[in-house]
Amino acid sequence: MLGHLIDSAANNHLRFVGTQVQNGLHLPSYEQDNWVKVQHYEAVEWELLVSLWESYNRHLLNVMTHVPTDKLNNKCVVEDNPPQTLQYLMQDYLVHLKHHLAQLV
Repeated sequence: MLGHLIDSAANNHLRFVGTQVQNGLHLPSYEQDNWVKVQHYEAVEWELLVSLWESYNRHLLNVMTHVPTDKLNNKCVVEDNPPQTLQYLMQDYLVHLKHHLAQLV
């Protein structure tokens, strides 16, 4: 689960930054099973994964805090899904994060 949360941070980092730089950004979907498999999270020390996850999310908080208001309605298309605003993507990330954190405790 923690590996998935790190991957989610990485994918959303690209969305949050890329959508500010390019309105209408098109990105591939996140292939969860393949990403987790390729990275061998089970072979990494728990403390290192927690530290990586925490640092990545602190950085995402910084990115989200500094999004200019005029960029919040920029759109991002993931795979063949309907376009979503940057504001929606950031809110959805927080909902997703809270959902999975509740599963860990």
